[in-house]
Amino acid sequence: MSDRPEPDDPIGGDDLLAAEYVLGVQDAETRESLDARMRRDADFAAAVEGWSERLAPLDAAFAAVAPPPDALAGIEARLFADQARDGIMRRLWASTGLWRGAALAASLALAVVLGADLTQAPAPTLIGAITAPDGSRSFVARFDPDTGTLSIRQSGGLPAPDDRSFEAWVIPADGTPRSLGLVPAIAPAGAAANHSLIAPGVTLAISVEPLGGSPSGAPTGPVVAVGTAIAL
Repeated sequence: MSDRPEPDDPIGGDDLLAAEYVLGVQDAETRESLDARMRRDADFAAAVEGWSERLAPLDAAFAAVAPPPDALAGIEARLFADQARDGIMRRLWASTGLWRGAALAASLALAVVLGADLTQAPAPTLIGAITAPDGSRSFVARFDPDTGTLSIRQSGGLPAPDDRSFEAWVIPADGTPRSLGLVPAIAPAGAAANHSLIAPGVTLAISVEPLGGSPSGAPTGPVVAVGTAIAL
């Protein structure tokens, strides 16, 4: 019998906090609070150390990879062809550490949510850590191709303004962004035709849109986080 928890039995509590600390998806205030807690709580410090050791083999497996020099221009042209951009996509794309961290964070996110043994054979589940390079916001996406279920949640950072919504996007090989819905969201099978576009290596992004989502079906507001989907 496998001791892997069922999907409806998620890991939580201090174990989740410790995993997210190692994952690096919490905002600065939360990390400072957990730093202080580790100094006085030996059990929590041990949990963080345990996740660090468990993650170490994956950390060594991912090398920093810079995107092609013309990749930014193509994505920006498709995302915001008709509006001025504030440069956040340029900073995101130029950060090679972000891409290494995204793949690493996504791997840990799956282990946290599913309780997977990282030594087992890869699962078909697709995951993505979608982050801003300055740590101001972070999101975790999980897509189960067997059931067609997509879940996206914000794991740290600033919320959307009261009169705005976060919207998630998948950018497949043709470079055209397609909506994955609002964040947070859990969309069951058949809720979004664009789920089929989620595949290893595709770009995932979060933009700030008018309340209720983009009125045009394409991104209209600033992109605040970017990541990539990987399969385990």
